[in-house]
Amino acid sequence: MKNFIGLFGLAFILGMSICNQPVQAQSPDIKWGEVIKASSKSHLSYIIGSDDQGFYALRTRSGNLLRSEEYSIERFNSSMNMEFSKEIELPEYKGDKVSLERIMLAQDQLVLFTSLLDKRNNQYLAFLNQVSPDGALSKMRTVDQIEGEKKLKTAGFNFTMSADQSKILVYHDNPYDKRGEESFAFKVLDNNLEELWQRDVQLPYSDKEIGISQYRVDNDGNIYVLASRNLAKSEREKGDASHEYILFNFKKGEETLTEYNLNLGQQVISEITINVDNEEGQIICAGFYSERSVAGLKGTFFLRINRESKEVEVQSVKEFDRDFLALFMSEKRAKKGKELYNYDLHNLIIRKDGGAVLVGEQYYVRVSTSTSSNGVTTTTYHYYYNDIIVVNINPDGGIDWINKVAKRQHSVNDGGYYSSYALLVGDESLHFIFNDHKKNQENYDLKKIKVLNNPRKGITTIASLSAAGEVKKKPLFNIKDQDVITRPKSCKSFGDNQLILYGIRGRNTQFALLSLE
Repeated sequence: MKNFIGLFGLAFILGMSICNQPVQAQSPDIKWGEVIKASSKSHLSYIIGSDDQGFYALRTRSGNLLRSEEYSIERFNSSMNMEFSKEIELPEYKGDKVSLERIMLAQDQLVLFTSLLDKRNNQYLAFLNQVSPDGALSKMRTVDQIEGEKKLKTAGFNFTMSADQSKILVYHDNPYDKRGEESFAFKVLDNNLEELWQRDVQLPYSDKEIGISQYRVDNDGNIYVLASRNLAKSEREKGDASHEYILFNFKKGEETLTEYNLNLGQQVISEITINVDNEEGQIICAGFYSERSVAGLKGTFFLRINRESKEVEVQSVKEFDRDFLALFMSEKRAKKGKELYNYDLHNLIIRKDGGAVLVGEQYYVRVSTSTSSNGVTTTTYHYYYNDIIVVNINPDGGIDWINKVAKRQHSVNDGGYYSSYALLVGDESLHFIFNDHKKNQENYDLKKIKVLNNPRKGITTIASLSAAGEVKKKPLFNIKDQDVITRPKSCKSFGDNQLILYGIRGRNTQFALLSLE
């Protein structure tokens, strides 16, 4: 079973200083850059990364039958104004054009990763190019390859960086074979983009019973792979969960594989994520559990593992209490201990004092189909992005508090383009930026908030969560008055207490710098 989850959206934030002291709310300041004229056939793929002077973004122009997709690297200064836009001509390998995988900014060096499925030679290849500040490409070199005579399309490459951007993990999953053992390989590149070390891995589990869900590289170049494993009935006690999570740790310079079995007995781990505290030499695992299914949430858990001793130093489990559940449902259902559903983990933030903050968001899709009188069938996709759950965990593993940031977002056939949130970690608070119904202000019933169905008629809101767990909301701007709609999924942190806002203005785009003063 193959189930890759990219980790680019997960935070590696080590500098958060939340503690249990009252704080003064920080006032947001927004400075808009120039309006950028954009073709209706192009869109911002993502913000690649930032340095002290500005940031890079990747823009994609849609392809058609006559031409493939086209890409441009855009450079913006700290005033959010464009300095240049440079089209990237993807290289060729033996006459075949490669496909874009990812562009990264690793310690101020732009790095282009591409791939090619070479059917003639039964190879799947990954390539690397360095990109100059003005967009010129260095000579392409092969950085990884997968060999196979069949099912190469079920394989794939993934690329991610360490928290300090000094290491790059090049990871590939071998072709799926339900009768074979789970296998993959990885390479770690140093800050000169040279191979630091590599490993081919064959796990003692079948491809059918295990699925890789997360993988990380730390600042020292060590690798962490999180997998979900289906348990046979003979392997578990009556009533126990039908699956477990296993964390594999590959240390640079060592042949031994360290394996941690992560399970909560009869409680089902429904969501889990990992992070690494390089300073303390610890692995942090946290998430939600259920008593019924992988879709439910009954409570939250936290594990801290010492990398050297391999011991679980801290383990805690906390069930959601009635007061917390009552923020989401009726008192009657809360009293019965009903579970929450459909929450995705987005962030695991390590605090300076050894504690952690866990952030999840309710997300689900509903599909409806209708048939007209003349037999035409229409399928409609409804996207829902709702409440945010925040769990504050003390250094000893105890759950200090759990709270929610209330929101309701619903859109149709757009993938939730203007939904979800952007996260800004301040010195003493967490700040969530999202599009909201204009009637949802600071004083409102948490269980009766208005649903935002049309972002063009809403407001862009900032909800600040203090170290004591108190939520304060204020509007950043009225979308209609500003004539720009924020796309939270495309926003990105920029230095201390700053966030790059990305907005759509008709067919054009515009960036802004949100600063906390």
